[in-house]
Parts: sequence; structure tokens; C-alpha cells
Amino acid sequence: MPTPPTISWSELAGRAVGVWGLGVEGRANLAKLGALGVAPVLVDDHPPEGGLDGRPVLATAAGGLDALAGCEVVVKSPGISRYGADAEALTAAGVDLVGGLGLWLAEADRDRVVCITGTKGKSTTTAVAGHLLAGLGYRVVTGGNLGVPPWAPEAPVDADFWVVEVSSYQATDATTAPPVVAMTSLHPDHLPWHRGDIETYYADKLSLCRRPGADLTVANGDSPLLRDRRAALGPRVEWVTAAEGDPPGWSAPLGLLGRHNLRNARIARACLVALGVPEAADDDALAKAATGFAHLESRLRPVGEVDGVLFVDDSLSTNVLPTLAAVDAFPGRRVAVLVGGQDRGIDYAPLAAGIVAREVPTYVLTLPDSGPRIRTHLEAATPSGFAGVTDCPDLAAAVAADQGDPLAAFRDRFVITDDHVVYLDGNSLGRLPKATRERLRAAIDAEWGAELINGWDHWIELGRDAGEVLATIVGARPGEVVLSDSTSVNLFKLAVAAVDARDGRRVIVTDDDNFPTDQYVLQGLAAAQGLELRVIKTDIDDGIRLAATDPYGQPVVEVGSLVSRPVSMRQLTANTTAPTIAAMTMRTARRPAPGEEANRSGRRRRTSTNSTVERVSMATWVRARSGAPWATNRAAIE
Repeated sequence: MPTPPTISWSELAGRAVGVWGLGVEGRANLAKLGALGVAPVLVDDHPPEGGLDGRPVLATAAGGLDALAGCEVVVKSPGISRYGADAEALTAAGVDLVGGLGLWLAEADRDRVVCITGTKGKSTTTAVAGHLLAGLGYRVVTGGNLGVPPWAPEAPVDADFWVVEVSSYQATDATTAPPVVAMTSLHPDHLPWHRGDIETYYADKLSLCRRPGADLTVANGDSPLLRDRRAALGPRVEWVTAAEGDPPGWSAPLGLLGRHNLRNARIARACLVALGVPEAADDDALAKAATGFAHLESRLRPVGEVDGVLFVDDSLSTNVLPTLAAVDAFPGRRVAVLVGGQDRGIDYAPLAAGIVAREVPTYVLTLPDSGPRIRTHLEAATPSGFAGVTDCPDLAAAVAADQGDPLAAFRDRFVITDDHVVYLDGNSLGRLPKATRERLRAAIDAEWGAELINGWDHWIELGRDAGEVLATIVGARPGEVVLSDSTSVNLFKLAVAAVDARDGRRVIVTDDDNFPTDQYVLQGLAAAQGLELRVIKTDIDDGIRLAATDPYGQPVVEVGSLVSRPVSMRQLTANTTAPTIAAMTMRTARRPAPGEEANRSGRRRRTSTNSTVERVSMATWVRARSGAPWATNRAAIE
């Protein structure tokens, strides 16, 4: 691409000038020319009816291009590609085709300017750098592609610093650069503007780093594409990285999500250091300046939470790189992501590979125009935690598809604040049912607050009534189950009853894998009654395994100490096919009277053996009484 001429805004006074494109920046260009006393020719691809502010606007295809060809200089809007046939025709006709940013940089005090560019992340980094400077007490103009163009008449002229976001379109308009340039990321994007060629896009994106005046490029050190293009990044490079799990440190008050945004904040800081801002080296000063940061619209911004589901607006993630960064901002959490929109001609295979590689379920809803291409890549990829993909004709259909989940209604019955956690641990109460919360409120307000002592008439029966309900679940007979006290208190009572059930029992046996609190209970009982406590070493690991068979040949699946360590669902399924499951098995043991042993009916029968110590699991003991399995803590009484 030919280098644009080096012209400044002030040099346009008295020249024949055209303004091509009347978007946000185009109107700022018009206002700037008006302040210089220049009345330009106005051209737009889709001119507004009636002109603009009483001035005629020509359509590009209906006489506008010819009018521009008669100008000395044409200030174009960034969205108009320099590689388009119309732009190349103007250049071939000898017209100087320039952009607003290039005109401003040509005469700005560039030592107090930092230009921030990159495929994605540039807006957030620009906003953070501007916010920090303002928080540190400096007068700062934050603009360019974000906010007010610094050359607009309404932009302050007496600032201490200018932080300017630069798009790949604008970078091609610049003929000079400030000493400090930041490059947040690099990935294919906007290819139709850049001749449909990836390498042309890369070269244009990085061009600002090589313009006269550029000295230091603060670059994303986690980007292989940038690392590979070190030679295109100018005289000096400072690489900035952010590893998985890095603490946010001073940037925590910014409230940004994701590792990529942690790196963006660090890039912003490095730019301030390069600008010579002394406070940028002080973590405490930066943390104080970071407070009050306002998240940019549509850039990984949380917009609300419903029943524990966080909704995030990241609609400006318009290509693979930021979309994967956004999904990766929620490690370990189930994510539903809506993708699609304008097809920019990029390769969506890396997007599919990144999504299906997630270990937790990720569901994709695709929208036109690019949705079908994305779905094709997703279906071709090898899934890991991928939950599926649905094509939707529009956003309303995507919402309807989500609401059509047959299990969606059940979520409303629970309080969910940690969507990424799946409970498989018997020590946890699990999700709090909303009905339970309401029932507890009723107990506090009515049964305690209103009834007080009168409530004892039915409170006293609650343990028995609840036990009767539980008995039907475990297969016990009526009157055999009572709910009372805590697990530890009940263990103490059970152990005392087991000791007192037979004269001469002097030894309590437990294992080293038992819960410490249960061992403390048994230690207390042994000390109080002068008994011996034996702690035997076991080979039981945390997890689930087929441990043994009970005395009647029934397999027992033993659950380890259950300290919230991950358990393979595949192993869980394989190991729990046995009919009897003894969770935290209580091993009761007795030395039978001569010639006796327990049988399945619970009655004693004579046998010729008088020396065997029979160990019977508590699950078996209850089944022997009731015909159903049961489970409680591991301990044994001899």
C-alpha cells in the first residue's frame, strides 16, 4: 500500500477539500474543517435526505466520486478501504487521500500521546489507561476509534496526555507515530477491507509500529502471531504477559473479567510507565486510581443474574480470538454462547476447536450470517465437554431454544450462586431448595416467633415423624428410625449402646481413614469408660471402589473419606452396580456366644463354631433386621 502524504489539519486551510463518509468520524472531520474556514465537498455512499445541516451531500455512485476527483485533498472515513476501486481511482488521479488521525498526528505533541491498537482488547486497554491517568490527577483525552476524535473541535486542547485507540483502518492513514504504541492482540479480522488477505491485514495492523517517530511497542507477549512478527514491531518491544491464575493485584478494582483483560490492564500500565508517569510504578496509587472504572458496553460486561445464571454482554467479540477469551474467562463453569452475525470471511475452525476442548459443558447457539459455517466446524470437531449446537434464525429463536431445555424449570426450585459447581459429595447438603428457605422462615416467624412454648406440642414429635418418613426410604420397620441430634452426638450414643449391649466389651476399633471428629468422639468415650481404642491402618483411598462382600455374599461398595476430591463419573457408574452401597461403612463386630451366629432374619442359631470373630457391616446388620441396606460411619466394637 502506498504511504499517504504527510499533511496536517492546519495545512488544509485554503485548499480544495472533500469529505468522504459522514459517520461519527466523518462529521468530526467536517466540524474540524469548518473551524479552519474550509467548506468541503460532502460525499457519502448513502447520503441523508435533505443533506446535512443544510448542505448538499452527493452519493458516491451518483456524481460524488467525480466531485471528489476535482479536490486536492480528500479526508475519508476509516470504513472506506484504501484498497477499494474508488479509492485507488482517486489516488491514481493525483488526489491526496488522507484520514483524520493521520492529519492530527502530523502536528500533535506526540511525546504525550500513546496509540493503542490490536485486533481485540484495544478499546478496553485505551479506556483503562485513560481512567488511570484521570484517577492519578492528570488531564487526559481518551479518544480515537473510542470516544471523541482528538481533533474534534470539542476535544480539549490543554490535556497532559492523549490516549488514542487506533483501528487497522486508521493505522493506514497515519504517516507518523508517537514514541509509544501498544499492540494488544493479533488475529485475522476485517479481511474484506484489507483485500481479503490475511497478511495484508497483519501488515496494516502493525504499520503504526514502524512509522517515523515510533520507538517502543508494548505488545501482548502471549500472542504467537505477534512473537513471530517481532521484526514488524519497531525498534524496541516490551512484552507483557498474564499467566493462568495470576492474581489481579492492583487491577482488581477495575472489575475486569478474564486473563486477557488482566493482560490488557498490564499493557495500559506499561504504556503509562513509558510515557513517564511516575505514579505508574506504584501499585497502591494505581489501585486507588482504578476504582470506579466503568465497563465498556458490549465488552464482556455483566448485565445481570437470574437464578444463579450470569448474563454477559460481549457482542463486540466479532471474531475467534475475543470469543474464546470471553469463554475462557469462566473456567470450570458451564457456558451457553450465542455466536454469529456478519461473516468476515475468517476461519472458524480455531473457534470450534477451542470451544469443544473445554472440559465443562458448553452449548452454542448460532445466528446468521456466519452461524451455519460455525456450526459445521463445531460438528466436525472432536468434543470434550461440548454440549451441542443449535442453529437459530434470530435472537428470539436463540432465547426460545434456551428456554426449551426440559430441565430448565427445575433450576427455578433452587438457590444457585455457583453455577460451575456440581455436588457429588455426601457431606454436602447440596443446593438450597427455595421451598426449604421459605419453610425455615415459617418456622422462625410462626413456630418460634408466634407459637413459642405452644409449639412444643408438635415439636416433640418431629424427630419421630421424620424418622417414620425416613424408615420408608431405608426399608426399616415402623418405630425403628428416629431423627435426633447431630451425627457426632448420635455416634456417641450408638457407641455407648454398642458397648453396653454385651458385658465384657472393652475395645473400640476404628480405622485411620475415619473422620477426625468421629475419632475424637470415640476417644472421649474410651477415656470416660476406661476402654481401649484401637486405630487400625487401612488401604481405603478417597473415592469409590468395590471393597468386599458382606458375610452373606452381598457385594459392598465402599466410599472413601469423602473430602470433596473429584471422583470419576465413569468409575462411579462402574462401581455402583452392586446392590448394596455402604457409604462411610460402619463395621460393627461382636464375638458371638459359643455356638451362635447372626443369620439373615436377625435371630440367633446354633453352630458348631465357637472361636470365630464375625465382622458384620452395619449395612448388613440393618438389612438383616429390615431387608434393606443402610449406611453410617465406620467404627467397630469388639
